[in-house]
Amino acid sequence: MAVKFFGQFLVEKGVVTREVLLQAIELQESVNLSFGATAMAMGLLTEADIEKVHNAQRCEDLRFGDMAVKLELLTADQMQQVLTRQKNGHLYIGEALVKVGGLSADDLPRYLDEFKVDQAQYATDTVSIPAGLANPNIWEMVVDLSRKMLTRVALLTFRPEPCFVANRLPRKDVYAAMDFSGDVSGCYLMGVSTDAQARIARQSSRKPMWTKSPRRFWTTR
Repeated sequence: MAVKFFGQFLVEKGVVTREVLLQAIELQESVNLSFGATAMAMGLLTEADIEKVHNAQRCEDLRFGDMAVKLELLTADQMQQVLTRQKNGHLYIGEALVKVGGLSADDLPRYLDEFKVDQAQYATDTVSIPAGLANPNIWEMVVDLSRKMLTRVALLTFRPEPCFVANRLPRKDVYAAMDFSGDVSGCYLMGVSTDAQARIARQSSRKPMWTKSPRRFWTTR
């Protein structure tokens, strides 16, 4: 077993095809706008405002709405209005599959229950660092901030798998490396697929995320 999304679970069970899942994801993405896109559609933010928030998020760990309020681009009431719009209009992948004809509404609850059982051991947002690792608090912070950067700034949707100690680099299309020093010294590595690299680049190309430490990029092909 491994961490997976509901759509992936259904594909692996042979309930839906990959093509149908992609149709449902496209529908879902067209409906479920990000906080910034929703606020802009409501006339509360401009593209320039959204860029300001994203740039600020690279330096401080705040959600988009909280950062927009801190920068005085939104009021607290306006932030809640956007959150309410997002919540009321949210389309889940199961519902999207029903809408594109890949799954019947009657079968959806049964498959959701099976999925919850399959993924029960991974149903947590807690960062777990392997026992015996030196400086666990620092590595917990690194993992947590990496996840938040990918979801809040790069706007990627994913479910993190449990942390583990590796004796070799997993196979990825491209790696980025950044040396760091201070209370501890080391090299921060992030490996991603070509698709993930392109999506991260689209969101972060406006301004470097770090400017004081040397960075290196290489492919594994």
